Amino acid sequence: MGYRTPWIQTMPYAMVQYVFAPDDPLVPPILGAQFGLNIRPTPAVVLKTEVTFTHFGSAGSSGLGLSPLRIWASQVAWAF
Repeated sequence: MGYRTPWIQTMPYAMVQYVFAPDDPLVPPILGAQFGLNIRPTPAVVLKTEVTFTHFGSAGSSGLGLSPLRIWASQVAWAF
């Protein structure tokens, strides 16, 4: 979900994902959420920053839960 605002062509967005593999008990369920901001100062330049939070469930019957994963990424795109 995202919304382009009229201020300097900014677009905040959010995504939520859930992955579950019922046919493979070794693959843990994964829940992820991304929150970001796209800024377009000119029609040819886009600045992007995003933070991702991912949580892994228990893998199979071992009961081992993995630590959550957090990622912050930024990107600059220039079309010419």
